[in-house]
Order: sequence, then C-alpha cells, then structure tokens
Amino acid sequence: MIATLFAVMFMLQLMPQPMKGNEAYRSEQYEDAVRIYREALEQNPQETRLLFNLGNALSMSGDKQESIETFKTFKSAAAEGEEGANADYNIGTLLADEDPEAAIESFISALRQNPGDEDAKHNLESLLKQQQQQEQQQQNQDPNQDEQQDQEQQDQQNPDQNQEQNQEDSGQNQDSDSADGSPPPDQQSQQSGQQPKIQPREAEALLDALEQREKDLLRAMKKESEQTAPKKGKDW
Repeated sequence: MIATLFAVMFMLQLMPQPMKGNEAYRSEQYEDAVRIYREALEQNPQETRLLFNLGNALSMSGDKQESIETFKTFKSAAAEGEEGANADYNIGTLLADEDPEAAIESFISALRQNPGDEDAKHNLESLLKQQQQQEQQQQNQDPNQDEQQDQEQQDQQNPDQNQEQNQEDSGQNQDSDSADGSPPPDQQSQQSGQQPKIQPREAEALLDALEQREKDLLRAMKKESEQTAPKKGKDW
C-alpha cells in the first residue's frame, strides 16, 4: 500500500492570510484553502513555500494534475534537501496509480535528498514489488500466444519481405486453398486484430534494471548514513 500524501502546512510568520488558508485546510474546506493560498501568492510571490501548501490543497480538492505541477514549481524554487524531498514524495504519491514508473523516479529522487524518509522507501519498495508481480504474470502467459505475438511482431518489422513472400505463395498455391474456404493461419492472426504485447523477456529486463537501481540506491544511502546522521522526522 502506498503511504499517503505528506501534508505538513508551512507556518509563515506575520502573514494572516496563509494562516487562514491553513485553517481552511484543516477544516477540510479545500477549495477555500486553494483560493486563499492563490491570493496570498499574488500578494507575496517571493513566499515560495505557499506553493507547497497550495499543492496539498489542490490535491485534496481533486485537482491532481495541477497539484503535481504546483509541487514541481515548488521543487524548482526550493533548495535541495528535505523540502525538495517532500515535494518529490508528494509527486510520487500522486503518480503511483497512473504512472508507476514516474512515481518510482520521484521516490528515488526523494530518497537521494532525504535518505531517512521511511515513507518514501516504503512506497518505492511497494512499486517495485508490483513491477515484479506483473513480470510473473507475463511469464505465465500461454507459450503459444507468445509465439503468435512474436510472429506478428516479425511480420510488422518486415512488411516488404512478407508482401513479396505472400505474392509468391499466392501464385504457386491458387488452387490449394482449404476445402472449407477458411483463410490461412497467418491471415487469421492478422484478421483477429490482436496487437503485440510486451514480451516477458522485455519485462524481465526492465525489472532487473529496477532492482539494480534500488540496490545502488540503498548502497548509496548506507554509505551516506555512515558519513552523516539522517535527518529526523518531517517537521519543519
């Protein structure tokens, strides 16, 4: 299970409007919070931390795509470190269902900036496990179906050669059609309209790359943790 969005709200001193936005957010008045944060950003565009609060409010109000873009804007304005890691974490959480590969990249980026983030590590491991399960399902496909898909891919890659071969076969075998009038097997596969699917070996290569990437990341995290103490918690 993917851990939930990291929703700490920045507390900006001497700025009553963002405080009202935080109050609206905590009261689950997310659309009001979005409006208040937008107004505060118009008046104080230099307060880039408001973007993080706005991204959370947009997510909770159901505007996932704009929330992702807002977190990306915040990340580009924030310094490297825990703030950028939190933005990457939230982006990964929002992408986990629709684009797992992009989510994996975001969680890896979050862990590079904050190796002590246990939630990001948990989410990364969950997505990699899903990738492995998908690989196993693909390996359990009917071997005959795999062979048919390989043949279809080969036909698509060599259309000119296949066309010439078909013309030769047609000239030599005009009188040798089957008694029931059914088309040859290769024509049946083309008429079925099946599109080639990802092959097990391709999925296996992808999974191996992801597993190697996770191992490299964990080694880097271990090395860094030996040099510097990990950051504590997610409070600002």
